[in-house]
Amino acid sequence: MPILRPHVNPVARIPELRDRLKQAGRDPKSVPISIFFAPPKREVLDGLAAAGVERVIFGLPCEGRDGILPRLDAYAKVIRG
Repeated sequence: MPILRPHVNPVARIPELRDRLKQAGRDPKSVPISIFFAPPKREVLDGLAAAGVERVIFGLPCEGRDGILPRLDAYAKVIRG
């Protein structure tokens, strides 16, 4: 499970993953790449997409509706660009 966190960059390992898939006789494009806990920033999302990441999963704190809904609205705004 690739998790984006300080001082750890799973994106740098995408080429290695693609090479291993090729060596195993698999089409690298047949394996979607996801990053968990990506920061909800447009420039980060664009960089991840350029690196071949197809899906990002944002983290959410354990809060009530009043705390979560505004955060989801902010995430949606970033995603829509």
